[in-house]
Amino acid sequence: MAKKRTGEKVSRVVPFLLRFEPPQPSRVNFFAMHCELCKADAEDAIEVAGVQFCADCRTADPAEKLSAHDIVVEWDTRLMRFSAGLGIAEQDPALQLKCAPELWYHKIMNAVARDFEIGDADFDDQIRIRTSDPDAARSILGNEGARSAIIALLGAVRVNEIVGSHVTLEGPTLLISTRPLGGLPPEKVQDLKLHTAALALHLRHRRR
Repeated sequence: MAKKRTGEKVSRVVPFLLRFEPPQPSRVNFFAMHCELCKADAEDAIEVAGVQFCADCRTADPAEKLSAHDIVVEWDTRLMRFSAGLGIAEQDPALQLKCAPELWYHKIMNAVARDFEIGDADFDDQIRIRTSDPDAARSILGNEGARSAIIALLGAVRVNEIVGSHVTLEGPTLLISTRPLGGLPPEKVQDLKLHTAALALHLRHRRR
């Protein structure tokens, strides 16, 4: 073994030890849910047409809570018809968009000239679209939640009536009129109100 010379420095290798630190729990709960209508945290939130609703909001009239989103609404259920008139802030005043059930004679007409379509086969097969602005219509109906709400509102309705079922957006005004085949028991009315609220929230908060 070599002896250390006088004045000679001896280098020492100090081993580098990795110290394992257990991961700290995150303060952010990525599984937390909240109601998009009343904005409250809600572990019991359930999705309706792409919008989370808490248990309280699923059983209450959404009109009051919609006002916090700058949306006003009036309901009418006379003559076994569900109707709603909504005013939604920050909409294009020139836009006109009407959705109605696709009827058998519309399908025959489509064989000659196709209607405006979104590209969702299920939606295009059930809903007929008329619009003043195809690009804006694609932006609105490109949202799966909005399409789901419209199908829920216009599916399984009476046809060949003087006043047909429709969902119509005219600038900031959203008009809905539908007559479901099964009538309007209270649970059906509440379901239609929730899908109307979901559609209104998609329109109010959509990215442009």
